[in-house]
Amino acid sequence: AIINEDFGFIDHSRGKESFIDYFKEQMDKSGNTRNWNTAFKHFCNYTQGKCCFDELTVEYCQGFLDHLLKVETPTGGTMMASTANNNFGKLIAVLRRAVQSGRIKDNFIHELKPAKESKTKKEFLTKEELRRLAATPCRHEVFKAASLFSCLTGLRISDIIALKWENI
Repeated sequence: AIINEDFGFIDHSRGKESFIDYFKEQMDKSGNTRNWNTAFKHFCNYTQGKCCFDELTVEYCQGFLDHLLKVETPTGGTMMASTANNNFGKLIAVLRRAVQSGRIKDNFIHELKPAKESKTKKEFLTKEELRRLAATPCRHEVFKAASLFSCLTGLRISDIIALKWENI
């Protein structure tokens, strides 16, 4: 294998290695497994737990995005394009690392296209509404503080819940 790599020949045995295992390794190296875990689980569902480097093509990877867009959410709908693109981005990051490390010879990443996201109209509280919210009594002050913190920083409530001092 070393000689083949030195002279530019393709080592066909490397293409048979598990991309799932490689994805998991890269996820563990990222240090942010919580963020990557969802994408990894969806990729495992898409591949039924089996995928080797030789199977990776533009069509196969775009199929993963199509799969994501059909995933049912707990509310009964399907995954939003922005969420699917976020998960798809994790796959692209792993593919990029595989190209850089020589595990994938044909760099097709530039051919992968994200899902089209629909424009959502975001509504914001006015200063007066924010003042009324701050003045409203609440049985649980921690909820009130978290809501006001969210309004003032723009962080989502899920980000606030996960917030730790070492991350600041």
